[in-house]
Amino acid sequence: MNLYGKQQRFRDTACVSKAERLAASATTAELAERCLRTLREWSRLQRDTSRLATRKANRLADAQRVYLQTLSTTPGGRGHVESFLDDDEPGVRAWAAAQVLFWNEPDARRVLECLGSSDTFPFNFNAEMTLREFDAGRLRL
Repeated sequence: MNLYGKQQRFRDTACVSKAERLAASATTAELAERCLRTLREWSRLQRDTSRLATRKANRLADAQRVYLQTLSTTPGGRGHVESFLDDDEPGVRAWAAAQVLFWNEPDARRVLECLGSSDTFPFNFNAEMTLREFDAGRLRL
């Protein structure tokens, strides 16, 4: 009971992120759009090394991990993730390729090898490490 004599209903949502709530309720197309926007924003923030940008990038990375994992569970969602492989932002291509490695290795490997040979730090380094860990069987997303 609260102060006004009404029964309170408590929902324990402290451990459920906003991204998880969206992933559970959005359509595949809505989730893909949100994921792409989040990936692009994260990719652009990689050029900024300020503390504020780093904190925001970390929050975006947590969200996009949820979005990508959710999209990867259905054929339609996987199609959306594969379409991200052709995006202009290197960070979008890198995250998508890491996910796509598990069901379409040739296309994902092509994207990661291209990023790895480019001069777009930190994406070139991340692409090389992603392939190295995948080849060793240690890549966990």
